[in-house]
Amino acid sequence: MNTFDELDRVLPALVRCEAMVLAPVDSRGRDALATVERLAREWPDTAIVVFSPTRTEAAPSFRHFALAGAQQFVFEGMHNTAALLAQAVENAQRECAADAVFRPLSALLPVSLQSIAQLVLGRPDTLTSVAAVASALGVHRKTLVNRCARDGFVQPGELIMWCRLAMVGHQLARTGSTVEAIALTYGFPSHTALRNALKRYTGCRATEIRSAGGVSVVLHALEERLRTLRPT
Repeated sequence: MNTFDELDRVLPALVRCEAMVLAPVDSRGRDALATVERLAREWPDTAIVVFSPTRTEAAPSFRHFALAGAQQFVFEGMHNTAALLAQAVENAQRECAADAVFRPLSALLPVSLQSIAQLVLGRPDTLTSVAAVASALGVHRKTLVNRCARDGFVQPGELIMWCRLAMVGHQLARTGSTVEAIALTYGFPSHTALRNALKRYTGCRATEIRSAGGVSVVLHALEERLRTLRPT
């Protein structure tokens, strides 16, 4: 498509879109800001990447695009532009998935623990331990233990696992990825380890989670787990 007017006409028929790559300005000189805002508002699970030529005097600032909802930016003419664009799309999809999971997950978390969840959701493949999360936050691991204890919540290691499994649930429902591929994406040592974690924490198999709603299944299991911590 050459213009955002053309894109606007087909958007109502859009059922699902994993990612959208947009130029800052179309062939008629219309900027992409309104389109980015609409995509972010009406299709929040769609990753948005702005692919910019070297000169874009007529376009809004990239800060405005970021505030409107764009997750990643790539500039034409940079070394290995195709690879950078592919990486930007992947990064934007991961950011979008993390945001989509955090929205319902945050309702189950004390405010003091939400920063931990946001961090893990953004890097579920590398922040797999209490020590790693504490280091990323610049605090001692005992600080995380104390935060969870103060709020009567699960221990930080368990919170980290719930966050990672929520991302797995989202991936199962949103894509046709195999459990093997998802295990690799999210830093599990093997697909068997991931299957065992899903069964232990949710009581469900991966196929059941995929067919029953994905992240909602994981969060329902977390909610049930939290009920066991409340005084009767």
